[in-house]
Amino acid sequence: MEFPLADYLQRIGLDSVPAADRQGLSQLHHAQFFSIPFENLDIQLGRLIKLDSRSLIDKLIYKKRGGYCFELNGLLLMALETLGFSARPLLARVHLEDPPSGRTHQVNAVQLGSETWLIDAGFGAGGPRFPMLMKDGWSHMQGGFGFRVLRKEPYGWIVQSWESSWKDSYSFEEGWVSGPDIEVANFYTSHSPQSHFTTMRTVSKPTDNGRTSLQNQVLTILHGDSEQVREVEESETLDVLAREFGLNLTVNFSDFRPVKG
Repeated sequence: MEFPLADYLQRIGLDSVPAADRQGLSQLHHAQFFSIPFENLDIQLGRLIKLDSRSLIDKLIYKKRGGYCFELNGLLLMALETLGFSARPLLARVHLEDPPSGRTHQVNAVQLGSETWLIDAGFGAGGPRFPMLMKDGWSHMQGGFGFRVLRKEPYGWIVQSWESSWKDSYSFEEGWVSGPDIEVANFYTSHSPQSHFTTMRTVSKPTDNGRTSLQNQVLTILHGDSEQVREVEESETLDVLAREFGLNLTVNFSDFRPVKG
């Protein structure tokens, strides 16, 4: 299926085609990251997560839904390739718990001359807000959000985020990743009872100086140094999804799987 570049750019709010260079890479990442929310609602509705190009384009562009890493970075990879970037997927281990997960997070590597840049629009609203250079010790702070890239044995490369101190987010190696590799990781992540995505509903979207998230029925709005947290009633859940995240679902709350907490 031919990638509908004009419709994609409209979906992410760009009125011109980004160039296949460093500036264009940042422009593209920023636009998608801030336009398409992170969410696992289809998993919680008992639906399959399909990663073929037609399904991703239909869901994320035309139905104006969000997705999780395999969907968000899968769509981004198609856009990168269409725009002429040399890009390929990688699989990462998530380090938010000890021990880290298996390779259940997709990111994309982009080659620009002699430099390789990591671009990730699928780690939730707390994820990287800009492309990251794959260079040992590279770091960048922007608007109070910081990320750095290190070589760290035995994991290969590791991405850290700044939260009053540097904390490990995920690690990866540069070995070749195939479509079947991604399908296996997606199947596990969307089906295993050990996966967070099968046991809780999660939706998030970044803002200029914070983020908004809904985890099960808890709505959290971070705005600079302030934090608002409240419980969302079941009856208002669909309205909150539409108002806060731009997600208009034609379902009933009872269609969602029961979750813990």
